[in-house]
Amino acid sequence: PAKPAPVAVPARAPAPARTAPAASSPIDSEGLELVAPDGGSLQLRVRTELGKAVMRRFGPDGEFWDDRQCVLERGAGRHWVVSPIPGTVNETLVNGETLTSPRTLRQGDQIAVGRAARGIVKLPLRARAQ
Repeated sequence: PAKPAPVAVPARAPAPARTAPAASSPIDSEGLELVAPDGGSLQLRVRTELGKAVMRRFGPDGEFWDDRQCVLERGAGRHWVVSPIPGTVNETLVNGETLTSPRTLRQGDQIAVGRAARGIVKLPLRARAQ
């Protein structure tokens, strides 16, 4: 039997070089929106304490938040800032790291509660300008 003719396989183009993502900019809008993984959102325009009562709207993981977990407010330069409230059972996390002092929020930052050392993250919310 005749052997099939060889087939030319096109060469692959080299993969584009990866560059580090540009640092996101601080959120300095009038409003702030927190978006849950399921698409639900919370829109803020004034200083707001986040805690269990507010977070229950996003489902059962809201129970992991303390009654008073953290505060979101506009600080110097109109930037939105997240500040932890001392004495909470679970840590306030920003991008998976424990929040120990006020921090300016940047586009796409993730706010959640849990334990950074154990990799536990509950109810992550993405921050974005409104």
